[in-house]
Amino acid sequence: MRPTIALLLGFAVIGVASGQPAANPAAPHPRYHLTDPGPGPNGTVSIGRGLSPSGQIAGCWTMPGGHNVPNHAWLWDGEFIQLWSAAPNGDSEAKAINGKNQVVGWVTYRGAVVTCNHAALWLEDKATDLNGQQSDAGTAVAINDAGEIVVTSMKRLAGGEWQPRAYVWKNGKETNLEPLADLPGCNPVAINARGVVVGKCSHGAARLRAVRWEGGKPFDLGLLPQCLNAQATAINDAGQIVGTCWGKLTLHHEEHQADGGVSVRSWTTREGPLHPFLWENGKMRELPRLEGDTTPHAINNKGQIVGSVSDEERRHPRAVLWENGKLLDLNDLIPAGTGWTLRDAVAVNDRGQILVDALGKGRAQCLLLTPN
Repeated sequence: MRPTIALLLGFAVIGVASGQPAANPAAPHPRYHLTDPGPGPNGTVSIGRGLSPSGQIAGCWTMPGGHNVPNHAWLWDGEFIQLWSAAPNGDSEAKAINGKNQVVGWVTYRGAVVTCNHAALWLEDKATDLNGQQSDAGTAVAINDAGEIVVTSMKRLAGGEWQPRAYVWKNGKETNLEPLADLPGCNPVAINARGVVVGKCSHGAARLRAVRWEGGKPFDLGLLPQCLNAQATAINDAGQIVGTCWGKLTLHHEEHQADGGVSVRSWTTREGPLHPFLWENGKMRELPRLEGDTTPHAINNKGQIVGSVSDEERRHPRAVLWENGKLLDLNDLIPAGTGWTLRDAVAVNDRGQILVDALGKGRAQCLLLTPN
């Protein structure tokens, strides 16, 4: 194991709208081989979040089942390098990595007034707190090779309320990401080499729009005909954007007396499945999908798209690849008998390497798929 890095705070083809995966002809030479980084210390689960152009992985360790158990950020480059948190036994999570091995995410900061997460940038043996004010909370979600970092944050106001904010950070300078006129909540998720950011703007949980920001200014990407809501999930350097859209969202709220007090329960239901889209040249079109939820998570500069599909009851997810107009099950493109089920594909680089979430051998695990 390399030294700990200190944090300085200072398928087969699938039908377009329906159908099941067709049987993949037995191939003497599978398309991908698998690399298993292995579990973390003390049996922790290794969760991959970001993939660099040369195959390094950024992610976190968490206990199986993982609620209220500290996450620990790491970088994998043939072996794990732990990225130290800001506070003893504090949480941390790596969310993304660029081609210069700069890693971004969040760390727990324990201040005199409040304990909260701070957006962080790690590089070699140094790290930077991107939130500035100790009363702020935030996370860094994306970074490009120019060092432009996408941050979502909550600013603590004098009265104790939290005000959401999103911005791009570079060399200590912040550029605000403006909301759409009637959708004040901004959640950016990705940035390309030109500094174009994508994500969503929303009004609560009932209305969302897929958004592209240039120079901090928002642009609504529109909707597929059958949809009322949308969000963008990734963008490549050519400006191609992928995401999902769906039908009506309904907010539910319940209150009832319990143990001498009032118990409050809120939740959201969604009509219909998630529809995957590709936006390019000013137009949005639907990608091939199954009857259940179909979600693209990443797109590389060759136009390869990766993500996941589920059945009509939104269960049994499978990792997939969109390529040349076809939807392929990645489980059919790896050697038989590995013992792994590839459940989700979260990143793809220009080498064609794919970072996936998998289940097998008694554990959940991130794996790296590399073309043969």
